[in-house]
Amino acid sequence: MTTVLALAIVSYALVQSMSIPVIGEIAATYETSAATATWVLTAYLVAAAVATPMLGRLGDMVGPVRILVLSLGILAGGCFLAAVAPNIETMIGARAIQGAAGGIMPLAFGIVREVLPADRVARRVGLLNGLIAVGMATGMVVAGPLLDAAGMAWLFVVPGAVTIVAGVAAHRVLEVAPRSGGDWANPWSALCLSGWLVLLMLAVTWAPRRGWTDVSVIAAFAGGAALLVVWVLADLRVRVPVIDMSVMRERTVLVGNIASLAAGFVAIGSYAYIPLWVQEPAPIGFGSTVGESGIMLLPAALSTFVTGFVAVPLAVRFTEARVVAVGGLLAAAGMAAMVVWHEPWSVFLACGAIGFGIGMTFACVSAAIVTVVPREQTGVVSGMNANLRTIGGAIGTGVLTSVVVAHTDAATGRSTEGGFVAAFVVLIGVATACSVAGSLMRTGRTAGAGPGA
Repeated sequence: MTTVLALAIVSYALVQSMSIPVIGEIAATYETSAATATWVLTAYLVAAAVATPMLGRLGDMVGPVRILVLSLGILAGGCFLAAVAPNIETMIGARAIQGAAGGIMPLAFGIVREVLPADRVARRVGLLNGLIAVGMATGMVVAGPLLDAAGMAWLFVVPGAVTIVAGVAAHRVLEVAPRSGGDWANPWSALCLSGWLVLLMLAVTWAPRRGWTDVSVIAAFAGGAALLVVWVLADLRVRVPVIDMSVMRERTVLVGNIASLAAGFVAIGSYAYIPLWVQEPAPIGFGSTVGESGIMLLPAALSTFVTGFVAVPLAVRFTEARVVAVGGLLAAAGMAAMVVWHEPWSVFLACGAIGFGIGMTFACVSAAIVTVVPREQTGVVSGMNANLRTIGGAIGTGVLTSVVVAHTDAATGRSTEGGFVAAFVVLIGVATACSVAGSLMRTGRTAGAGPGA
């Protein structure tokens, strides 16, 4: 079971990450503007934001294996459509289809909780979380070399092939009794949830290009905030809500979601901006190639993989709060060392520290949430937690882009060292905030099954 779920999660993480370092190449290939090319990421993020909790909810209703296989099929279809896309419009559509498979991670967590004894759930969830980050970092590492060696289509053919293998294996190997389905969530509640997620993701992706004070950005933020309030009020009153708000108010879930938002900001922001920084010519960066900058992220992948094995045992011994608090501080310290010493070795050290620290945060938070929520809410609540990582990453990328652009040299139009340093100071601050949030988690719960087990 674990092998099949690991394959599914890694395939999704590869699809999510492999296009990030090559947006410029996508723009050049399709002879379009950089602004248009960024919709390759925006379409994916918006679709994933909506699909992740919704697919988690469907898994809770009819059984996670059915929806996992469906999601893997959607992901494979989106991959192969992207591989043959004749124009940028088709590529953007294919990426939206890929994002619509966003429920793979919470569905995998739901399967783990269905199949394994309660005392093994947290450790297995921690391992799968480590594999998510490994897949993300690996995708960013191999994207450049694979693009150079085989062409852009293979950035999607490779994860597409892995996804097909995962889907077939999931259909044949995973055995979880289907559920009767139950009542569907209130459609207005689901519509409000989708609406505020879409508006928020559009706002944070538009802001770096249009400016944070642009009318469209402000309108999207305001509309998203209004729909968020309506959604919360609706879910408190309707008979069948999308997410039980009493569960979302539980301290472990609430604080864990805040920590995940901050950790997503740090993880995706740092993985996106460290390669850009080292590719800058000296004295700002090191003049590295895309492939070389990807290699510098390898310690992040390796250290995150290790955390999948050690994070939950550490939480059982020292509590989740302490492990997440240390993880945030470790990531902050790694980035501070990179800025202070400004040497290639410090980048390797920083990536290892970030991978280990953020990996511990993701693993402990997910394990804690899965083990404290009612079984029938496992998919949708863990889906929202996964969603907050994505939202945090989108906000982080937008904020860091704005910071770097604000420090661009007016004469040359090039980024300055001060811009990158300021961006990393922001990342250090958010990593520290993640540590503070983690310290407030309810402790001593990871080893148990929690309610509804």
